[in-house]
Amino acid sequence: MNAPPDVQRYEIRKYPNRRFYDVTRSRHVTLDDLYELVKLGHEIVVTDSKTGTDITNVVLTQIILEHDPPKLDLFPASLLHQAIQANQQMVRRFVDEYFAQAVNAFAESRNRFDEFLRRSGFSALQPMAPFDWVRMLFPGMTGGAPSPTPTAPTPSPQPAQPPMPAPTPSSTAERADTQSLRDEVEALRAELASMRKSAKRRKSTGKPGK
Repeated sequence: MNAPPDVQRYEIRKYPNRRFYDVTRSRHVTLDDLYELVKLGHEIVVTDSKTGTDITNVVLTQIILEHDPPKLDLFPASLLHQAIQANQQMVRRFVDEYFAQAVNAFAESRNRFDEFLRRSGFSALQPMAPFDWVRMLFPGMTGGAPSPTPTAPTPSPQPAQPPMPAPTPSSTAERADTQSLRDEVEALRAELASMRKSAKRRKSTGKPGK
């Protein structure tokens, strides 16, 4: 379905028997329609038709379960056990303080890297596999022997080439941006590893957080 580009927030009411009504556009919609809206970048707010309770989180979880179940594999089983065993306040605090910040940091780093690629002129290239991108951008980070090449005749002597020009300020700034992105990714990995270790320790002691 094609969503109007000028509308970014949709008010949805949920009725019994999995029926949804789009108040914003005065039309009935399905869970598949809501999935497409979210994929397009829009925001939905879902309320129960009887109680008026905000059930947006429940509906979004249902959308993930039915349309993107592999995304739940990103969460280790130990973390899901802790979420079920812990009280609601602790889970909300964890999501607000750690998970939301980690996701926002990752999104910001990804946007900065995309901008770096655009400034470097890579946006016009044909799509490549992730490993090919890494091999092209950071050749020193990929191991393995070089691909064999056929033996070529000995070339004739060529005139001496002039020395390479010194790095320009723009290239120096791009390298600094790349190093900054690497540092942010490493910091994010370290924070996620620390969160996983903390969850494992709480599980081994048998004491869910309060």
